[in-house]
Amino acid sequence: MKRFLSGTLVFGALILAEPVLAGPIDRACRQSARAAATSQLCGCLQSLADTTLKRSDHRRVARFFNKPDKAQKLRQSNRRRDAELWQRYRGYANLAEQVCRPA
Repeated sequence: MKRFLSGTLVFGALILAEPVLAGPIDRACRQSARAAATSQLCGCLQSLADTTLKRSDHRRVARFFNKPDKAQKLRQSNRRRDAELWQRYRGYANLAEQVCRPA
């Protein structure tokens, strides 16, 4: 129930959010060589990041698009700060899979 409510709240926030300038995740997504990187998907990922990640996390997470090995290094890091970011990122990624799926 908790997961459903949080997903519903985030989805509602995404729908009601006003368009903003592209953030680092949106830009990295659009510049990636992935065929699925549509403007709708990239915008959704950025909006979701705006609501679930700390502002300081955005640039680090954006680097994962072009250098996925950075995500692996973050996951394996022994630093507390990196472990905390990894937990936030996993929550963000899990929610993104549910909310930002192409129709």
